[in-house]
Amino acid sequence: MAAAKFQFTKKALENMVPTASRQYVRDAQESSLGAYLTPNGVTSFFAVLNVEGKTVRRPLGRFPALSIPLARKRARQMFVQYMASGVDPADRKRQVQREHAERVNLSDAVRTYLGVHDLKASTRRDYLAVLERFCPDWMHRDIRAITSDDVASRYVTHGQRAPSQADYAFRVLRAVFRFARVHYLAADGSGRPRIQVNPTDTVVDGRMRFKRGVRQRRLQKDDLPIWWNAVVGLDNPVVRDLFVFWLFTGIRREEGASLRWANVNARTRSVFLENPKNDRQIELPLPTTVVDLLAERQDEGEWVFPAPTGKGWLRNHRRARERIIRETGIAWSPHDLRRTFASLGESLDISRWVLKTLMNHTTDQADTTGLYVVPDLERLREASDRIESRVLSIARRKDQ
Repeated sequence: MAAAKFQFTKKALENMVPTASRQYVRDAQESSLGAYLTPNGVTSFFAVLNVEGKTVRRPLGRFPALSIPLARKRARQMFVQYMASGVDPADRKRQVQREHAERVNLSDAVRTYLGVHDLKASTRRDYLAVLERFCPDWMHRDIRAITSDDVASRYVTHGQRAPSQADYAFRVLRAVFRFARVHYLAADGSGRPRIQVNPTDTVVDGRMRFKRGVRQRRLQKDDLPIWWNAVVGLDNPVVRDLFVFWLFTGIRREEGASLRWANVNARTRSVFLENPKNDRQIELPLPTTVVDLLAERQDEGEWVFPAPTGKGWLRNHRRARERIIRETGIAWSPHDLRRTFASLGESLDISRWVLKTLMNHTTDQADTTGLYVVPDLERLREASDRIESRVLSIARRKDQ
């Protein structure tokens, strides 16, 4: 039965009487506009379209919240858009809903990646920080909208200024995308990945990676006495002791700086690393020079190298390091001290496995012999004492 047609007015629609079934009517002024009245007395507008030979109704809104003039305008717009595109508004809406369901911002992907991987708190902070520097404007973008050209252009631009930082950021970004391809599947249940192409592949496949040389900077023999005099002359004993600690133990920067007094054993002259970078807890010997320095200021605090504020451990020692650089003209970093320790140990023909253990380096899985060699504390102490003697003989040379 054809729907009744009349000029839609506010009074005409309000005068419609509900029946046991839904009533459909058409507007005599705008042929693409219709309305229906439910048995409960609710009137709603719809647009009338001819989709593939069938008359279909597409909802517009309720009357009187949606006025008749606006309903006519929306119905006409929907009709014109459909005639121009041939795309049913219902299909377009479902497509938008699918796209919304499949949308994953880069920031969401990064958080999920960090959530499912067992990473140290410092590593998580580093990953977030480097991505905030490399691509802050991408963090709220759908990961599918980040293209290969985007990644390649950003990598090259940042790499021209700071190749190491750009490469680090790229490695983190690549890991996130590789994870996302496996973790995020299409919302339609097909099992296909939402990300069809990993945009970081272009940089790898195109051999665009910056070549990162292995840093070899360390304190030279002629520089060590000058550096030593500047360090022992520091007014701040905490910073002084930290710099000396790094040089005499070869321990990683953060592992040394975040040391707790509870993990220092003055009686056995040893230190216990409970949360190192490689997750391998280990007890290591402390040279006498370090033990004596620490004994001068051991107190009831938690941290061996406390922050000036008294909250947490010493994270910022840049001013002291820059002061030494200005006074001596010797460029150095905490990791340079670690390299210095390793170089002096190698010059003394100390066993490679013993030296790697002192520095808490992970043994190469391909080196099966190294996996079975576990030097005891006393053997480590013998090597540590030899390195200490060598450091002091060089550092104090100009003092004698």
